Amino acid sequence: MQNTGSASTSVTVTYTPGVAGTAGTETATIPAGSSVSFSQSGNTALGDRFVGSASVVAATGGSIVAIVNQEGNTQLLTYNAFNAGAQSIAVPLLVANNFGALTGLQIQNNGTADAAVTVTYSPNSVTTAGTAASVCGTPTATTLTIPTGGSKTLIQAGGDAAEGFNDFFATCRYVGGATITTSSAGANLVAIVNQVAGASASSYESFSTAAATSTVKVPLAMANNFGILTGIQVQNVGSASTTITLTYGPNTITTASDPTACGTPTARTATVAAGGSFTFIQSGNGDAADGFDSQFATCRYVGSATITGASSGDKIVAIVNQASSAAGDSLFTYNAFGQ
Repeated sequence: MQNTGSASTSVTVTYTPGVAGTAGTETATIPAGSSVSFSQSGNTALGDRFVGSASVVAATGGSIVAIVNQEGNTQLLTYNAFNAGAQSIAVPLLVANNFGALTGLQIQNNGTADAAVTVTYSPNSVTTAGTAASVCGTPTATTLTIPTGGSKTLIQAGGDAAEGFNDFFATCRYVGGATITTSSAGANLVAIVNQVAGASASSYESFSTAAATSTVKVPLAMANNFGILTGIQVQNVGSASTTITLTYGPNTITTASDPTACGTPTARTATVAAGGSFTFIQSGNGDAADGFDSQFATCRYVGSATITGASSGDKIVAIVNQASSAAGDSLFTYNAFGQ
C-alpha cells in the first residue's frame, strides 16, 4: 500500500471473514510517497486460516493505492485494489475443467448496505468436452446476500459448497463470463477472478458495466514469442447482441527468426450475444472452435490490438492472458483498456 499524498497519513485495514477466519483490524502511519505491507500470514489475530476480504481507509485528506499479492503453492497471483464499486460489474472469463484450468470468483460489497446479488453466467462458448466428461450447459444464475464489507466465494469446480465450490461444474467443461448485479440501495460491488491452471495461476479485476465502452485497447498481444502466446477474452456487457472486430497492430518483430515473423495479422470478427463472451487465442495449435487462430500457427508476432463493437453504443470489456510453455507459474493476466 502506498501513500500517494503530499503528507503523512494513517490507514486502517478492516478484515471481514468469508469462508474462514476471524475479523480484525490493523493500522499504520505512512509517510508521503512511502509504502507499507500488511501480511495476513503473519497476523495471528485472523485465526489459523483466513479467507475473506478487507477494506482500507485513510485518514481524512489521505490518498492511497494498493495491490494484493496472493502467494502459495509456488504460485503468485496479483491484483489491483479498488477505490470504487458499482451495482453492475462483469468478469469476462470463468472456466471449469478447461484442460485442467478452473476459476474462483470473489465478490465484495464495499457499500453502506447489505447487497442482494445475482450472478448471471453467459452461455458456454465451447462445444467440445476436451478432457472433461461433458460440455456444461448454461449455468443457473446464483443469488446470494453479501453484508457490508463482506465477500462471497464462487468456485467453478465441484467440491464442498461451504468453501464456495459448485458441483454443477464438477465434471463438465465451461468457458464463459458472468455479470454480477445488485439493486440494493447503498450496495456497491467489486470482484476478482483467480485463474488456476496446473502450476500456473493469475488474477484479474472486474469491470463496471456502466463504464464499459465500444472500443477496447490491448497493448500487448503475442504469438510464438519464445514460447509465449496470448489469449484475449472479450465480453459484451451491453443489452443487445453485437459483432465485435479484433484489429491487430503491425508486428514489432521485423527480422527473420525462428519461427519467421508474421505480417500484420488479419482482423477477426465474432458475433457475441448480450452478456456473452468470446475467445481469441493468438496460436494456431488448437481447435478453431476454442478460439485458436491458424494465422499464428508458425510465425512470431509481438504487437497490439484494438477491439471495437459494431456501433458506438456497444459496451465491451476484455482481459488478456499471457501464457508460456516454461515450467512453473507462467500465467499473467491484465485488464484491457476502454477508450
